[in-house]
This record gives sequence, structure tokens and C-alpha cells, in this order.
Amino acid sequence: YDNEKPAHRVKLDEFWIGKYEVSNAEYRRLDASHKSIHDRDDQPVNRVDWNQANAFCERQDGRLPTEAEWEYTARGRDGRKYPWGDDPPNRTRAVFEIQDAKDNPQEPEAVTSHPDGKGPFGTLHQAGNVWEWVADCFGPYPKSDSVLVNPRDETADCRERVLRGGSFLSRPGKLRSAVRWNWAQPGLPLRVFGFRCVRSVSRQP
Repeated sequence: YDNEKPAHRVKLDEFWIGKYEVSNAEYRRLDASHKSIHDRDDQPVNRVDWNQANAFCERQDGRLPTEAEWEYTARGRDGRKYPWGDDPPNRTRAVFEIQDAKDNPQEPEAVTSHPDGKGPFGTLHQAGNVWEWVADCFGPYPKSDSVLVNPRDETADCRERVLRGGSFLSRPGKLRSAVRWNWAQPGLPLRVFGFRCVRSVSRQP
């Protein structure tokens, strides 16, 4: 899509990222009152807006990943099309919707499921299950021949935040690791929105 261009070079500091999406059980340890639409303990927390996701990560001594960190984790050094590689999505790798299929999922699955879809660094469900909030405001990628160091698009009047990765309602084409959901307002909680957290290396216990 146009909003994935232009390709650009990025250099990132080391970081730790959650192997799993934050689950309902994990989220409720800090907010016992939260009710997700899909509410099993092992499912990814959902119906959370950007502000809630950001606050949760900060209370965990972490933060939301930047777009660059999220995409690097999903694509690796070899620039994979999907977290598992370049082969197309299937039911063993990801939770997603196929047009006219009779077995389309009605909800996300456990955050620890689908190990065949793991990314180059061992993360699960960076394709499908729930869209994941990232730190950045939405904006066009910069046109630059220089290497961008730890890029993050952040403005005081940010009206849209980026989500990445696709959901259980996404078609296969939306599961590519470069795809950006580009219009979600920070205060919008939907049943297809979840997240995972990162920590700087210096903060990891």
C-alpha cells in the first residue's frame, strides 16, 4: 500500500519485546474491572484503546513498541513478508479470515497458540489474532537516504495512532508485516485491538 512507502533504513537500540500479546489475565492483574469482548483468560486483551495500552505498559516498567521496533521484530534481518517467512498464511500459522471459508474464526485464540507462525525472534501472533497498538502517530514515512536512528512519529496533537499485524477478521493480505492500520483514533477501543509491550535492555530484570 502507498502508506508503506518509501522503504528506508533504520537503526535501533537493543530492546526486549513481549513474546506474546498481553492476555486478559495479565491485563486484569492491574485492572480487574476490565471486560474484553473476547474474555477468556488466555485470549489477548481486547477492547482497549491506545491510552489504556500505553498506560499498562508504563505500569509494567515498559512502553509500547515503536513502528520500527514492531516491524523489525516481525520481519527480522532478512526482511520477511510474514513473521514465519514468505509462504502465504494458513490456519496453522495465524488466526485470520478467508473469503467464503466455512471455518473462519469468530474470535482471537490463546496468545500462546500457533507456534508455527512464530517470528524470527520467537514472537507469536504478529500476524492475525488482534491488531496491535504501537507508539507512533500515523504519518507518511520520511523520504531520506540517511539511516534513521530509533525513529518515532510523535506530536502533541496526534489524532491517529498506528496498529500493526492484522486480526482474526483480517483477510490474508492484511497479515503482511509491512501493513499499517492508519486511521485509528487513540481513544477508540475495538474488539480487534490489542497490544504487546517492550522494555529497553537496561530495564529488563
